[in-house]
Amino acid sequence: MRRANALMHGLALEIDVTGANVDPAAMEALRSCSQSHRLPALIDPQQSELNISVRSSADAAMAA
Repeated sequence: MRRANALMHGLALEIDVTGANVDPAAMEALRSCSQSHRLPALIDPQQSELNISVRSSADAAMAA
């Protein structure tokens, strides 16, 4: 995500994990990044603005 964000300013990233078995802590970390528009400081010390959305099977179930 950090590399893609660095390649093109204002890029919107969508992470689709609908078919994946994602650890709940990892999903929470992804959602936190989506809400804060930042990666964790350990990954991106400069705290660049990030436009990310996360799609999961839980989202699909809620929409149905």
